[in-house]
Amino acid sequence: MSSVLVVDDHPMILLAVRSILERNGYEVVGEAENGVEALVKHRELEPDLVILDVRIPKLQGIEVIRRITASGLGTKVLVLSSMPAEILAKRCEMAGASAFVCKKSGLQDLLQGVKSTLSGYNELPAPSEFKFITDQQVEDFRKLGRLTDQEIMVMQYLAAGATAAEAAREMMLSAKTISTYKCRLFEKLGVRDMLQLQDFARRNSII
Repeated sequence: MSSVLVVDDHPMILLAVRSILERNGYEVVGEAENGVEALVKHRELEPDLVILDVRIPKLQGIEVIRRITASGLGTKVLVLSSMPAEILAKRCEMAGASAFVCKKSGLQDLLQGVKSTLSGYNELPAPSEFKFITDQQVEDFRKLGRLTDQEIMVMQYLAAGATAAEAAREMMLSAKTISTYKCRLFEKLGVRDMLQLQDFARRNSII
């Protein structure tokens, strides 16, 4: 029986993922609500697979992926995110993830991703699979490609309404650092204020 560690800061997601995995013969050996806890439990439990969201408190998910895949324990990582694959899949692959599943696609896609990953296959969409309908989408994707992983995470928090202090606490950074990232976001995305930043994030399913 394959063992799985599930990492997400939403209790209902943890419950739903645990339920579908256990119904299909997988052993959920642990759960974590933030990146630091995820790394501790990964070391303690040595699961075959970690399922995680990249937007988790204390240590952002892409850094968690890097550390898990560099640990030498042979653990596979499947990313389960509400953000579009166009934005995150390549970043997750470069960090070492084996699969990317969008939460909006339903938990059956998650189950297929788990099966494929544990069988040694990658379930990461190729750029050729991404479909852009409008010039605006193409331009937004180009701008997003200029952002660092950390800048994308900061944008998620700020666009969702978090203050700089709240984002700093969740990401274990200083408020000054968050403010610096905010300035960089405005410059790279070509937005003038928080309303425009929120509109950009909403348009691209980042919040």
